[in-house]
Amino acid sequence: GETPAGETEAVGEHKEVGFIAVSAGDGLAEIFRGLGVDSIIEGGQTMNPSTESLLKGVDAIPAETVFILPNNSNIIMAAQQCSALTEKKVVVIPTKTVPQGVAAMIAYVPDASVDENRARMEEAAQAVRSGSVTYAVRDSSFDGKEIHEHDILGLDEGKVAFVGTEVSSVTMDLLRSMVGPDSELITLFYGADVSEEDAEALRGQIEQDFPQCELEMLAGGQPLYYYLFSVEGEHRPDGIGCFAACRAAFFLGKEGRYAPCGTEGRGQGPAGGAGARRAGARRAAPLAPAGELYGLRRPLRGRVPRLGPALRVPGADQERIHRARPRRN
Repeated sequence: GETPAGETEAVGEHKEVGFIAVSAGDGLAEIFRGLGVDSIIEGGQTMNPSTESLLKGVDAIPAETVFILPNNSNIIMAAQQCSALTEKKVVVIPTKTVPQGVAAMIAYVPDASVDENRARMEEAAQAVRSGSVTYAVRDSSFDGKEIHEHDILGLDEGKVAFVGTEVSSVTMDLLRSMVGPDSELITLFYGADVSEEDAEALRGQIEQDFPQCELEMLAGGQPLYYYLFSVEGEHRPDGIGCFAACRAAFFLGKEGRYAPCGTEGRGQGPAGGAGARRAGARRAAPLAPAGELYGLRRPLRGRVPRLGPALRVPGADQERIHRARPRRN
C-alpha cells in the first residue's frame, strides 16, 4: 500500500548506502524511487519536515551511510542536524530544488567512495538552473513588481522573475530568460493542477521556441507548483559530457540499478552534446503501461515512458534509452 504522508518507506535488506529525498507529489516520489531513493519524506514549500521526521527516515534505512536530499533550502539545516543524533554516517547534499535532487541522484556512482559521490552529487546539483511556476496567495510586492493574489509567478532559482495571469505565457517567458545559447536539455515536471492536454500544448511551444534543446516532460504531480523545471548546458563541470547522456544512462540499468555514466569514454562519442541527437535519439516516445520500462530499481506505477530508439552511450552497455513525454489522446 501507499506510505502515509510524512512517513518513511518499508525497509529492505542491509546495505552500505541508502537515500532519503524530500518531495511532494506521487509522480516525483516515483521518479526518486526509480533513481534508487529508499525513503520519501513528504515535504515542500509549505510543509517542511522536522529533524525528527528525517531522523526516523535515516534510522529506518538498513544502511551504514544515508544520503539526504532536502530539495528545499528551508530543509537543509534540519537535515544537517541529523548527523549528531544518529550513529550512522549522514551525508546531506544541499539540494535546494527537486531538479537539483534528481541531478544529484543520477550523478551517484555505486562503486565510488562516499566522499567522491558527495563531490559528484554536489557538483551535478550546482550545474542545474532551476525554475518554477506557481501562484500568489496574497497581494504583495517583490523587487519593484506588484503582485496580486492569484497572479501567476515565474521563479528563477526561487526569486520572482515574471508576474502574469496565464500559466503558459509566464512559463514561456521564464524559459526564454533562462535558456541560453549553450543550453541543451530542458526537464519539466508538471504538477497536480496541470492536465496532460495543457502539458502537451506547452510541449509544442517549447519545442518550437527551443529546437536546439532536448525536452523531457514528466508528470510530477506536485501541489502548488504548476511546473518545476531545469535548464542544463551541453557540458557539466566535471567533464563527463552532457547531462542528457547521464540521464539516459540511468534508464539502462544493471540488476535494477542505473548504469553510472561517465565511467568510460568521458565526454567522448555520440553521448556528448548534440552528438546524442546525431546518433539517432528522438525527442519523444509514447507512454506505455507500467512494467515496460526497465532500468529502474523499482517498477513505476501508473503510466511510464515506452522505450525509444537505440542510442550509443559509452560505459552503459550500449542498450536502449528513451525520452519521456505525456501521452497524446
